[in-house]
Amino acid sequence: AGQGGWARAVSCLRDMQFSSIPLNSFTYTSAISCCTGHYTWRLSAGLWQEMARVGVEQNVFSNNAVIKAFSRASEHAKAVSTFQTMQVDALQPDVVTFNTLLASGKAGHQWKGTLGLVQCLREEGLEPSYVTFGALTSLCASVQHWHRALGLLGIMQTGGSRRLGLVTCNALVTALERGQQWQSALHLLRKWTYCCVELDTITYNGAISATEYPRQWEIARELLQDMQFRCMRADDISYHTVMSSAQQGGHWRGAIIAMRAMSLARLPAGPVTYSIAIDALKHDMMWRPGLEAFESLLARGVLPD
Repeated sequence: AGQGGWARAVSCLRDMQFSSIPLNSFTYTSAISCCTGHYTWRLSAGLWQEMARVGVEQNVFSNNAVIKAFSRASEHAKAVSTFQTMQVDALQPDVVTFNTLLASGKAGHQWKGTLGLVQCLREEGLEPSYVTFGALTSLCASVQHWHRALGLLGIMQTGGSRRLGLVTCNALVTALERGQQWQSALHLLRKWTYCCVELDTITYNGAISATEYPRQWEIARELLQDMQFRCMRADDISYHTVMSSAQQGGHWRGAIIAMRAMSLARLPAGPVTYSIAIDALKHDMMWRPGLEAFESLLARGVLPD
């Protein structure tokens, strides 16, 4: 629901009660779903508890809605407690239940218990979806467990869940980038492009960032060119990372070239962008392009930091 939608939903619910119109699980679930914002989760929980008091049956949909509210409010313990209540009441969870719990675990930084949810899901006779793996992989990336992320990829490929969602791909590359596994990130990117897997700027930026710390600026430049070849628009992060990689490797000319390409792409540039080019003034062979970059900075009215 949009801003204020939760108030209208609750008001409608109360009007129905006042008019003695029978309420059912669908009515309550709809109202709960409208109250899943960060500041309205208590109202969502109150409506869920009210269902039991007035004798309206709680089902998997109403439980999923309140778990989602807890997830968005980073109330992971309450989300898990609701899930445990479902188990006590012999209420069969679905894949959405587990996906929401995974999101809650990531928000609450409860990665150890959350990773065990896949086994619990299989014990319920459910098959993880690509959304499930995307949430799990994002969790692994957030806690820098790149080896677990690769393990999840293996499970997907051998367990029948062969569809790789964009979220999963981006999370995998991010996990490898944070783990400084640039070669693995590059291998996956090339494999996915060969298999025509859908990728976006975030995927490439993750791979480019992975090459920054080992100073593989030539590879970063190739990835940037590959984006252009595939008609994928590079953003300022793409160019910044290539420039930074070239700078750290002492390849000032490469940094200047990337900066000029960024200017031709008409992307916004600020003091951080030009600081790399201005540093070239310290090097005898690069003082002229560095000075040009500085003059371009002033011409745009951007002051160096």
